[in-house]
Amino acid sequence: MAFRNVYRRRKRYALISIAVATGFALITFITALAFGSMSAVKDKTARYFAGHASITAYGNDLAYIQDPNKIISVLQASSLPFRTISSRVSYNYDNAVLLFNGETVRQRKLSGVDFSVESAVFAGLSFMEGSSKIMETDAGEHGILISITAARILGCRVGDNLTLYMTTDSGQYNTAELVVRGIFRETSIFGYIAYMRRTDLNALLLRASDSATDIAVFAKEGIDTEKFSENVRLELSKTFRVFPHFNSRAERDSELMKGIQVETLSILSPNAQLAQISQLLNALLLIAYLTLSVFSLVVSVGILNTWRVLVYERTREIGAMRAMGMLRVKVRELFLF
Repeated sequence: MAFRNVYRRRKRYALISIAVATGFALITFITALAFGSMSAVKDKTARYFAGHASITAYGNDLAYIQDPNKIISVLQASSLPFRTISSRVSYNYDNAVLLFNGETVRQRKLSGVDFSVESAVFAGLSFMEGSSKIMETDAGEHGILISITAARILGCRVGDNLTLYMTTDSGQYNTAELVVRGIFRETSIFGYIAYMRRTDLNALLLRASDSATDIAVFAKEGIDTEKFSENVRLELSKTFRVFPHFNSRAERDSELMKGIQVETLSILSPNAQLAQISQLLNALLLIAYLTLSVFSLVVSVGILNTWRVLVYERTREIGAMRAMGMLRVKVRELFLF
Protein backbone atom coordinates (compact mmCIF):
# COMPACT_ATOMS: atom_id res chain seq x y z
CA MET A 1 0.00 0.00 0.00
CA ALA A 2 2.87 2.39 0.85
CA PHE A 3 4.61 1.72 -2.47
CA ARG A 4 1.33 2.22 -4.36
CA ASN A 5 0.74 5.54 -2.61
CA VAL A 6 4.27 6.71 -3.49
CA TYR A 7 3.80 5.73 -7.13
CA ARG A 8 0.46 7.49 -7.45
CA ARG A 9 1.92 10.68 -5.98
CA ARG A 10 5.32 10.32 -7.63
CA LYS A 11 5.46 14.00 -8.66
CA ARG A 12 5.13 15.13 -5.05
CA TYR A 13 7.71 12.63 -3.88
CA ALA A 14 10.00 13.69 -6.72
CA LEU A 15 9.90 17.22 -5.29
CA ILE A 16 10.91 15.88 -1.89
CA SER A 17 13.72 13.85 -3.48
CA ILE A 18 14.98 16.95 -5.30
CA ALA A 19 14.87 18.96 -2.06
CA VAL A 20 16.80 16.25 -0.21
CA ALA A 21 19.37 15.83 -3.01
CA THR A 22 19.87 19.59 -3.35
CA GLY A 23 20.27 19.99 0.38
CA PHE A 24 22.83 17.21 0.64
CA ALA A 25 24.70 18.59 -2.39
CA LEU A 26 24.94 22.07 -0.86
CA ILE A 27 25.97 20.78 2.54
CA THR A 28 28.54 18.44 1.00
CA PHE A 29 29.95 21.28 -1.13
CA ILE A 30 30.29 23.63 1.86
CA THR A 31 31.83 20.89 4.00
CA ALA A 32 34.32 19.98 1.26
CA LEU A 33 35.21 23.65 0.73
CA ALA A 34 35.74 24.38 4.42
CA PHE A 35 37.58 21.24 5.46
CA GLY A 36 39.41 21.01 2.14
CA SER A 37 40.79 24.48 2.80
CA MET A 38 41.84 23.41 6.29
CA SER A 39 43.56 20.33 4.87
CA ALA A 40 45.33 22.46 2.26
CA VAL A 41 46.62 24.82 4.96
CA LYS A 42 47.97 21.87 6.95
CA ASP A 43 49.66 20.43 3.84
CA LYS A 44 51.30 23.81 3.18
CA THR A 45 52.35 23.93 6.82
CA ALA A 46 53.95 20.49 6.59
CA ARG A 47 55.93 21.51 3.51
CA TYR A 48 56.91 24.88 5.01
CA PHE A 49 57.88 23.68 8.51
CA ALA A 50 59.41 20.32 7.49
CA GLY A 51 56.86 17.55 7.77
CA HIS A 52 53.83 16.38 9.70
CA ALA A 53 56.35 15.55 12.42
CA SER A 54 59.16 18.09 12.34
CA ILE A 55 62.24 16.91 14.25
CA THR A 56 64.88 19.38 15.45
CA ALA A 57 67.71 19.08 17.98
CA TYR A 58 68.80 21.45 20.75
CA GLY A 59 71.64 21.42 23.25
CA ASN A 60 75.28 22.47 23.61
CA ASP A 61 74.63 25.42 21.29
CA LEU A 62 74.13 23.05 18.36
CA ALA A 63 72.62 24.47 15.19
CA TYR A 64 72.25 21.06 13.58
CA ILE A 65 71.40 17.42 14.31
CA GLN A 66 74.52 15.45 15.19
CA ASP A 67 73.50 12.15 13.54
CA PRO A 68 70.42 12.57 11.31
CA ASN A 69 70.98 9.21 9.59
CA LYS A 70 70.62 7.36 12.91
CA ILE A 71 67.28 9.06 13.57
CA ILE A 72 66.08 8.22 10.07
CA SER A 73 67.15 4.58 10.49
CA VAL A 74 65.21 4.26 13.76
CA LEU A 75 62.06 5.65 12.15
CA GLN A 76 62.39 3.51 9.02
CA ALA A 77 62.70 0.40 11.19
CA SER A 78 59.47 1.27 13.02
CA SER A 79 55.90 0.47 11.97
CA LEU A 80 54.87 4.13 11.73
CA PRO A 81 52.67 4.95 8.70
CA PHE A 82 55.10 7.44 7.16
CA ARG A 83 55.28 8.40 3.49
CA THR A 84 58.60 10.24 3.34
CA ILE A 85 61.49 10.85 5.74
CA SER A 86 64.06 13.40 4.67
CA SER A 87 66.83 15.55 6.11
CA ARG A 88 66.53 19.32 5.69
CA VAL A 89 68.49 22.48 6.43
CA SER A 90 66.46 25.47 7.63
CA TYR A 91 67.80 29.02 7.64
CA ASN A 92 65.34 30.93 9.81
CA TYR A 93 67.12 34.27 10.19
CA ASP A 94 65.38 37.25 8.61
CA ASN A 95 68.55 38.60 6.97
CA ALA A 96 68.33 36.39 3.86
CA VAL A 97 67.82 38.75 0.92
CA LEU A 98 67.28 38.06 -2.79
CA LEU A 99 68.52 40.72 -5.23
CA PHE A 100 67.69 41.16 -8.93
CA ASN A 101 68.00 44.22 -11.17
CA GLY A 102 68.20 46.60 -8.23
CA GLU A 103 65.15 45.12 -6.47
CA THR A 104 65.35 43.23 -3.18
CA VAL A 105 63.04 40.98 -1.20
CA ARG A 106 63.70 39.58 2.26
CA GLN A 107 62.90 35.92 2.91
CA ARG A 108 61.56 34.64 6.23
CA LYS A 109 63.02 31.21 5.60
CA LEU A 110 65.46 29.34 3.35
CA SER A 111 64.92 25.61 3.19
CA GLY A 112 67.55 23.18 1.94
CA VAL A 113 65.83 20.07 0.57
CA ASP A 114 66.77 16.68 -0.87
CA PHE A 115 64.43 16.99 -3.82
CA SER A 116 64.99 13.44 -5.02
CA VAL A 117 63.66 12.15 -1.68
CA GLU A 118 60.82 14.68 -1.38
CA SER A 119 59.68 14.58 -5.01
CA ALA A 120 56.16 13.52 -3.95
CA VAL A 121 55.97 16.37 -1.44
CA PHE A 122 56.86 19.03 -4.01
CA ALA A 123 54.62 17.46 -6.64
CA GLY A 124 51.75 19.09 -4.73
CA LEU A 125 53.30 22.55 -5.04
CA SER A 126 51.56 24.64 -7.71
CA PHE A 127 54.06 26.21 -10.10
CA MET A 128 53.37 29.22 -12.30
CA GLU A 129 56.66 28.67 -14.16
CA GLY A 130 59.20 25.87 -14.08
CA SER A 131 59.01 22.94 -11.65
CA SER A 132 60.94 21.15 -8.93
CA LYS A 133 61.88 18.24 -11.21
CA ILE A 134 65.12 19.79 -12.43
CA MET A 135 66.18 20.25 -8.78
CA GLU A 136 66.27 16.44 -8.45
CA THR A 137 69.13 16.24 -10.97
CA ASP A 138 72.65 17.66 -11.22
CA ALA A 139 71.25 20.33 -13.56
CA GLY A 140 69.48 21.83 -10.52
CA GLU A 141 72.77 22.68 -8.80
CA HIS A 142 72.85 26.32 -7.67
CA GLY A 143 69.14 26.55 -8.42
CA ILE A 144 66.38 28.09 -6.33
CA LEU A 145 62.58 27.92 -6.15
CA ILE A 146 60.88 31.19 -5.20
CA SER A 147 57.28 32.21 -4.60
CA ILE A 148 55.21 34.28 -7.00
CA THR A 149 55.17 37.01 -4.34
CA ALA A 150 58.98 37.29 -4.46
CA ALA A 151 59.06 36.97 -8.25
CA ARG A 152 56.64 39.88 -8.70
CA ILE A 153 58.63 42.13 -6.37
CA LEU A 154 61.90 41.27 -8.11
CA GLY A 155 60.44 41.22 -11.61
CA CYS A 156 62.24 37.98 -12.47
CA ARG A 157 61.32 34.82 -14.35
CA VAL A 158 62.55 31.24 -14.60
CA GLY A 159 66.11 31.18 -15.92
CA ASP A 160 67.13 34.53 -14.42
CA ASN A 161 70.16 34.75 -12.11
CA LEU A 162 69.51 36.06 -8.60
CA THR A 163 71.95 37.07 -5.91
CA LEU A 164 71.35 35.62 -2.46
CA TYR A 165 72.76 37.56 0.48
CA MET A 166 72.98 35.89 3.92
CA THR A 167 75.30 35.17 6.86
CA THR A 168 77.06 31.99 7.92
CA ASP A 169 76.83 30.37 11.37
CA SER A 170 79.86 32.39 12.45
CA GLY A 171 78.25 35.67 11.35
CA GLN A 172 80.27 36.15 8.17
CA TYR A 173 78.52 37.65 5.16
CA ASN A 174 78.14 35.37 2.17
CA THR A 175 76.58 35.71 -1.28
CA ALA A 176 75.76 33.32 -4.11
CA GLU A 177 74.53 33.51 -7.69
CA LEU A 178 71.48 31.26 -8.06
CA VAL A 179 69.33 30.40 -11.07
CA VAL A 180 65.55 30.59 -10.72
CA ARG A 181 64.32 27.08 -11.55
CA GLY A 182 60.70 27.49 -10.51
CA ILE A 183 58.15 30.07 -9.38
CA PHE A 184 55.39 28.60 -7.22
CA ARG A 185 52.01 29.94 -6.17
CA GLU A 186 51.62 30.32 -2.42
CA THR A 187 49.57 32.36 0.03
CA SER A 188 51.28 35.26 1.79
CA ILE A 189 51.47 33.28 5.05
CA PHE A 190 53.82 30.79 3.40
CA GLY A 191 55.00 32.97 0.51
CA TYR A 192 58.28 34.34 1.85
CA ILE A 193 60.25 31.12 1.63
CA ALA A 194 62.76 29.90 -0.95
CA TYR A 195 63.73 26.28 -1.53
CA MET A 196 67.27 25.19 -2.48
CA ARG A 197 69.22 21.96 -2.67
CA ARG A 198 70.44 20.97 0.79
CA THR A 199 74.06 20.66 -0.36
CA ASP A 200 73.99 24.19 -1.84
CA LEU A 201 72.62 25.76 1.34
CA ASN A 202 75.12 23.87 3.50
CA ALA A 203 77.95 25.16 1.30
CA LEU A 204 76.75 28.76 1.81
CA LEU A 205 76.62 28.19 5.56
CA LEU A 206 80.13 26.67 5.46
CA ARG A 207 78.86 23.36 6.82
CA ALA A 208 79.41 19.76 5.78
CA SER A 209 77.34 18.84 2.72
CA ASP A 210 75.31 16.23 4.64
CA SER A 211 74.49 18.47 7.65
CA ALA A 212 70.85 18.78 8.69
CA THR A 213 68.94 21.02 11.07
CA ASP A 214 65.61 19.21 10.68
CA ILE A 215 64.20 15.85 9.75
CA ALA A 216 60.88 16.06 7.92
CA VAL A 217 58.57 13.10 8.45
CA PHE A 218 55.45 13.04 6.27
CA ALA A 219 52.50 10.80 7.12
CA LYS A 220 50.50 8.77 4.63
CA GLU A 221 47.24 10.16 3.30
CA GLY A 222 44.31 10.02 5.72
CA ILE A 223 46.45 9.69 8.87
CA ASP A 224 45.68 11.88 11.89
CA THR A 225 48.80 14.08 11.81
CA GLU A 226 48.53 15.10 15.48
CA LYS A 227 48.47 11.48 16.63
CA PHE A 228 51.16 10.59 14.08
CA SER A 229 53.49 13.29 15.41
CA GLU A 230 53.03 12.05 18.98
CA ASN A 231 53.74 8.45 17.89
CA VAL A 232 56.96 9.64 16.25
CA ARG A 233 57.95 11.32 19.51
CA LEU A 234 57.22 8.19 21.53
CA GLU A 235 59.17 6.02 19.08
CA LEU A 236 62.24 8.25 19.20
CA SER A 237 62.08 8.50 23.00
CA LYS A 238 63.06 4.82 23.15
CA THR A 239 66.49 5.64 21.72
CA PHE A 240 67.12 9.39 22.13
CA ARG A 241 66.58 12.17 24.63
CA VAL A 242 63.28 13.77 23.61
CA PHE A 243 61.34 16.78 24.87
CA PRO A 244 57.79 16.25 26.17
CA HIS A 245 54.80 16.96 23.92
CA PHE A 246 54.53 20.64 22.91
CA ASN A 247 51.24 22.23 21.86
CA SER A 248 52.96 25.24 20.28
CA ARG A 249 56.32 26.68 19.30
CA ALA A 250 55.97 29.09 22.21
CA GLU A 251 55.90 26.16 24.66
CA ARG A 252 59.06 24.77 23.07
CA ASP A 253 60.84 28.13 23.19
CA SER A 254 59.87 28.50 26.85
CA GLU A 255 61.43 25.11 27.59
CA LEU A 256 64.61 26.08 25.71
CA MET A 257 64.99 29.15 27.92
CA LYS A 258 65.85 26.80 30.80
CA GLY A 259 69.06 25.78 29.01
CA ILE A 260 69.69 22.38 27.42
CA GLN A 261 73.14 20.81 27.90
CA VAL A 262 72.68 17.48 26.11
CA GLU A 263 71.27 17.10 22.58
CA THR A 264 67.53 16.70 22.92
CA LEU A 265 65.05 16.20 20.11
CA SER A 266 61.93 18.32 19.67
CA ILE A 267 59.02 17.00 17.60
CA LEU A 268 56.31 19.43 16.51
CA SER A 269 53.08 18.65 14.69
CA PRO A 270 51.41 20.95 12.10
CA ASN A 271 48.92 22.06 14.77
CA ALA A 272 51.77 23.12 17.04
CA GLN A 273 53.45 24.92 14.16
CA LEU A 274 50.16 26.68 13.32
CA ALA A 275 49.38 27.75 16.87
CA GLN A 276 50.29 31.33 15.95
CA ILE A 277 47.48 31.50 13.40
CA SER A 278 45.07 29.28 15.31
CA GLN A 279 42.59 32.16 15.67
CA LEU A 280 42.35 32.39 11.87
CA LEU A 281 41.80 28.65 11.52
CA ASN A 282 39.23 28.61 14.33
CA ALA A 283 37.41 31.50 12.65
CA LEU A 284 37.29 29.54 9.38
CA LEU A 285 35.86 26.53 11.20
CA LEU A 286 33.28 28.67 12.99
CA ILE A 287 32.14 30.23 9.71
CA ALA A 288 31.91 26.78 8.14
CA TYR A 289 29.79 25.40 10.99
CA LEU A 290 27.50 28.45 11.00
CA THR A 291 27.00 28.19 7.25
CA LEU A 292 26.29 24.49 7.53
CA SER A 293 23.75 25.15 10.29
CA VAL A 294 21.91 27.75 8.19
CA PHE A 295 21.79 25.51 5.11
CA SER A 296 20.68 22.52 7.19
CA LEU A 297 17.84 24.60 8.65
CA VAL A 298 16.75 25.86 5.22
CA VAL A 299 16.81 22.36 3.74
CA SER A 300 14.94 20.91 6.71
CA VAL A 301 12.21 23.55 6.48
CA GLY A 302 11.88 22.97 2.73
CA ILE A 303 11.52 19.22 3.14
CA LEU A 304 9.11 19.63 6.06
CA ASN A 305 6.83 22.01 4.15
CA THR A 306 6.74 19.76 1.10
CA TRP A 307 5.87 16.78 3.32
CA ARG A 308 3.18 18.68 5.20
CA VAL A 309 1.47 19.61 1.90
CA LEU A 310 1.61 16.01 0.79
CA VAL A 311 0.02 14.78 4.02
CA TYR A 312 -2.57 17.59 4.04
CA GLU A 313 -3.73 16.63 0.55
CA ARG A 314 -4.50 13.12 1.81
CA THR A 315 -6.68 14.17 4.74
CA ARG A 316 -9.78 12.51 3.25
CA GLU A 317 -7.86 9.34 2.48
CA ILE A 318 -6.52 9.19 6.03
CA GLY A 319 -10.07 9.69 7.35
CA ALA A 320 -11.33 6.83 5.17
CA MET A 321 -8.57 4.49 6.43
CA ARG A 322 -9.33 5.41 10.04
CA ALA A 323 -13.08 4.90 9.45
CA MET A 324 -12.37 1.39 8.16
CA GLY A 325 -10.65 0.59 11.45
CA MET A 326 -6.95 1.30 10.74
CA LEU A 327 -5.15 2.32 13.93
CA ARG A 328 -3.49 5.73 14.20
CA VAL A 329 -0.03 4.12 14.62
CA LYS A 330 -0.58 2.08 11.44
CA VAL A 331 -1.42 5.19 9.44
CA ARG A 332 1.73 6.85 10.75
CA GLU A 333 3.82 3.79 9.84
CA LEU A 334 2.33 3.81 6.35
CA PHE A 335 3.54 7.37 5.74
CA LEU A 336 6.92 6.89 7.39
CA PHE A 337 7.56 3.74 5.41
